Amino acid sequence: MRLARAPAAYASAAFDQILASLEAAFKGVHKRGEDVELAAGRLILTDRVTGDRYQVVIDSGVLDVEAMP
Repeated sequence: MRLARAPAAYASAAFDQILASLEAAFKGVHKRGEDVELAAGRLILTDRVTGDRYQVVIDSGVLDVEAMP
């Protein structure tokens, strides 16, 4: 993220713009202690031994993993 440089003197409009940029950037960041929900994304796990990748899926209430190509 690249923010605008600070103005020479305090300007509430510039500060508001910086806060809005920070707020927008943090919307997609997961914070500890909160639920994780991936809407358009996928939860992908990697096997530490083989390095194979799997995506987590739920079919009719059954949790499963599918190998990724």
